[in-house]
Amino acid sequence: MKKKKKKYLWAIFPFLLLCSVLLYTVLSGRMDTVRLNKLETALLQDSYENDTLSLHFALTEPEKWSLSEEKASLPVYSKEDYEQAAELLKQQANDCSDIHEALLPEAESLRFRLLEEHLSQAQDALAFPYYEEPLSPSSGAQSQLPVLFAEYAFRDREDVEHYLALLEQTEVYFDGLIQYEQEKAAAGLFMSDESAQAVMAQCSSIPDAARLQDGSHFLCQTFEERLEPLLKQGRITKTEQEHYIAENSRILTTIVAPAYEKLADALFVLSGSKPETEGLAALPKGREYYQYLVSRSTGSSKSIPELKKLLTNRLQEDFHALAALSASHNELLSDPASIAAMSSQTDALLPSTPEKMLQDLKQQMKADFPLLTLDGSPLPDTYIRCRIKSVSESLEDYVSPAYYFTPPCDNIQDNTIYINQSQTPHGLPLYTTLAHEGYPGHLYQSVFFQLYEEPDLPPVRSLYYYGGYIEGWALYVEMLSYDFAKTTLLSAGSDASAASLTCTLERLNRDMQLCLYSLLDIAIHYDGASRQEVQEVLAQFGLSSQTGAAVYRYIAEEPSNYLKYFVGYLEILECREYAKEIWGEQYSDKRFHTFFLESGPCSFALLRERIPEYTD
Repeated sequence: MKKKKKKYLWAIFPFLLLCSVLLYTVLSGRMDTVRLNKLETALLQDSYENDTLSLHFALTEPEKWSLSEEKASLPVYSKEDYEQAAELLKQQANDCSDIHEALLPEAESLRFRLLEEHLSQAQDALAFPYYEEPLSPSSGAQSQLPVLFAEYAFRDREDVEHYLALLEQTEVYFDGLIQYEQEKAAAGLFMSDESAQAVMAQCSSIPDAARLQDGSHFLCQTFEERLEPLLKQGRITKTEQEHYIAENSRILTTIVAPAYEKLADALFVLSGSKPETEGLAALPKGREYYQYLVSRSTGSSKSIPELKKLLTNRLQEDFHALAALSASHNELLSDPASIAAMSSQTDALLPSTPEKMLQDLKQQMKADFPLLTLDGSPLPDTYIRCRIKSVSESLEDYVSPAYYFTPPCDNIQDNTIYINQSQTPHGLPLYTTLAHEGYPGHLYQSVFFQLYEEPDLPPVRSLYYYGGYIEGWALYVEMLSYDFAKTTLLSAGSDASAASLTCTLERLNRDMQLCLYSLLDIAIHYDGASRQEVQEVLAQFGLSSQTGAAVYRYIAEEPSNYLKYFVGYLEILECREYAKEIWGEQYSDKRFHTFFLESGPCSFALLRERIPEYTD
């Protein structure tokens, strides 16, 4: 009996060992999931701890993640804080390395990869202190901060008081930027005199003294507009409204305007070492920084030489397509008056207002894009609201032709698209711009992902930067919208050949322009192309030397910006072709678009890995 018992115990030992291994694996997987949740939550809290402005735009219920807006604060720069943040980043990376991806379920595995990529990119940036330019003439804090203040939502009385507290910190915030620029200058990396003069001009024009005095400044008007609903709802009294308006005016005139003047004076003192704007290639480690920047902004794993080849091939394809179009319509396209007449007819037949254009785009996209759903049911058409607003005249020279203002990720119903009336024509350009910013572009993409994302997970993906995914998608659907326009024109009674020709020609011109500017981006920042060389290239495309100089200056001040859009777009096209190859008969444009949107912002390498695994 004893021998049999002994034999029996040895027989079940492998089974017990296997059970132990499986139990350990399950428990370890759960522990790693807990670690991941904890690290994501800590990252969220660390990112917004001293940045109430960003927190207010990101979340309407920050207390769910132990965050608070009670102590209103702007993220003021100091060298000490930067060094502490660098140490914290290293600790977060160490904590991330303790997580075993292989033991995580599929959904958690994706979250882990994204976190890992985010921390890796942030660590790479530490090798390039003072290379970032927070005061760029085109997208710097001096022009973006007023836009954020103008869009700061007033949900209750506390929001108004937090807003005024933040507005009052403008000088302290700018003092931090001045310190950064002083350190940047000491490192030999200060902006050119040309750029500094542009920023100084903005510092004079944005806080317009006369408009602040008579109350017509947009920061006065938008403040009063946001107070009005609170008064009607009984959340504030008439006396409180008047007090807040007076306080807003006081802060704008006695703190904000002098802060801009102080910033301009500091930039003037630091200027004088570099007359003209140059690309990153002229800086020590500039080419290395540019490679990092391109990788970060595009989400592409391709090297700079590979991107040059990709872009060059695309430009050649566009040239061949344009040549073929010209050959088949030579008589028409050789006459500028005929082209202008076709464009005018096209613009006249498209929907007459931005709101009607968005409605048309929503109808056109239905066949090839998934519905927005909530709890498995299609959203009512009125669930997602979108306001079309005009950029303030005082900001028209400094902001994009149009932009979508992303709502808090836990309250996606109210959306805003800004149109810069000085830079965005009506007709077909406005129609395709609204496709880019609205449907099926940024608004639709953002809302779709937030509806799809698990609401009980830490919303850290709002912190991750994948410009190529986001802007690439917006450009991708913008290019598709030229075909939407064709369909709309035909239904409006337009001649089929004229509608098709106009839309195809405009799409090719847009494609070629962005491709060319992307190549110039690389030429300026990686190859060291001069202003004169860029002007000579653009002269071959019929652009004046003045326009060529403006293009050079913008690209030099905004490295990798065009690549973010166009490389992102080309990477999406490559992913689409790969999906066709892998899915075979199961492929459809709608299935690919659903896959892309459900994946959410990520690198293109990670996106391609997911294509073979995707199931509806």
